[in-house]
Amino acid sequence: MTSSPTSPERSSLARLLAAAATALLVIFAVSTLAAALPPKLLDPVWQLQLAGALISVGPLALIAFFLMPLASWLDPANRSIAKHKLWVQSWGLLAVLGYLLLIPLQGVAVVQGLGDAQRSVQRQKVEAQKRIDDLREAVEAAQSPQELQERFQAIKAPPIAADNLGLPMPVLRQKYLTSIKTVDQQLRQNKSGPAPRQLLQLAQDSLRIMVSALAFALAFAAGTVRPRHPLAMTRAGQPSSLLAELQSGLQQLLGSWKQSPWQRKRSR
Repeated sequence: MTSSPTSPERSSLARLLAAAATALLVIFAVSTLAAALPPKLLDPVWQLQLAGALISVGPLALIAFFLMPLASWLDPANRSIAKHKLWVQSWGLLAVLGYLLLIPLQGVAVVQGLGDAQRSVQRQKVEAQKRIDDLREAVEAAQSPQELQERFQAIKAPPIAADNLGLPMPVLRQKYLTSIKTVDQQLRQNKSGPAPRQLLQLAQDSLRIMVSALAFALAFAAGTVRPRHPLAMTRAGQPSSLLAELQSGLQQLLGSWKQSPWQRKRSR
C-alpha cells in the first residue's frame, strides 16, 4: 500500500519549521560566539560568562534540534529537509559533551574565581597596610610641619592642608597619628572575601547552571542519532538514539561483569 503524497499545506509547514529551526541555530551560534570571544580559557570570569550564555540560549538550540525531525515527518519526501535534519542531529553528540563539560567547568571556575578574589583582596590589604606604615613612620620622624610636608611628597601622600602648617608639631603629629590609627583599625576589622549573602547567591547560580547543563545534555542525548555506526542500529534497522546506545552499553557491561571469572570463582 503506497503512501499518499504530502499535501501542499504540510509541505509549506515543514519548510516553515525547517526555516525556524535554522534561524534558532543561527541565533544560538551568534550568541555563543559573542560570549566566547575573545577567548580567555584560563580566566574564571570568562568561563562563568560562557557557561551562563550557553545555559541562557540553550533552549533555542534544543527547540531547533526537535523542530527538524518534526519538519521531516511532515514532509518525508523533501530531501533537503531530511539532509538538514541528519546534519543537525549529527551535532547532537557535540552538544551532549559540551553541556556535560559545563558541570565540572562551572565548579572549577567558581573555586578558582573565589581564590583569585581572596588573593586580590589580601594583596590590597597588604598594600594598604604598607601605606599606613609609611605614613606613620613619616609622621613620627618629622620634626617640623615643613619636614613632614617633604616626607609626604617623598611617599606621594596627600599634602598637608594650609591651615595645618601653622600648628605646633606635637599637635599636628597627634592629629595625624589619631587619624592613621582609626584607618588602621578599620582595615584590620574589614573581613576579606565575599559576604555570606554573595556566597549563597553564587552557590545558587552554580547549582542552577549545573542542573540545567545536565538536563540539556540528557535532552540532546535523547534525540542524537548516529546512523553510520553499526551499533547505532536497532533490530528494526532504524538509527537509535544516543541515550539508547548508552543504556545498551551499560547493560552489556553489567552482563559481562556478572560472567567474569572472578564472579564464577566466587560463586563456587
